[in-house]
Amino acid sequence: IVLAALRKRMVALAAEIAEGVLFANASLSHLTASLAAVPATKRADPNFLIGNMLPVCITEDESAALALHRRQLERYVLLPNYRNYWKEAGYGEEMTAIERALAENRRDN
Repeated sequence: IVLAALRKRMVALAAEIAEGVLFANASLSHLTASLAAVPATKRADPNFLIGNMLPVCITEDESAALALHRRQLERYVLLPNYRNYWKEAGYGEEMTAIERALAENRRDN
C-alpha cells in the first residue's frame, strides 16, 4: 500500500501503515518539512517509497509549456486541501488571490 498525501497528518499515517507516500505537485521547498512527519528510520528504508508526481512537458516552446502547466494546475487549485497545502508551503498570498477569484466566479485569470 502506498498512500497519496500532502499534509503532515496523511504523511504520518503513510509512515505508520503504508509502504510509501506519494505526493502530487508537492513544493520542493516544502518537502523537508513534509517529510519530517516520517521517522528517520522509515525515510532511510529503501523499501519505503517516497514519490512526487510532477507534470512534465518536453518542448522548446517555453510559453506553450507554461500555459499547459497552468491548465494542469488549475484543477488542483479548485480543491481546498491543495490550497491549504500550498498555503502551508509558503504560497499564502497566491492561494488567497485564487480563493478571492473563485469567490467572485473569476476562473479565467
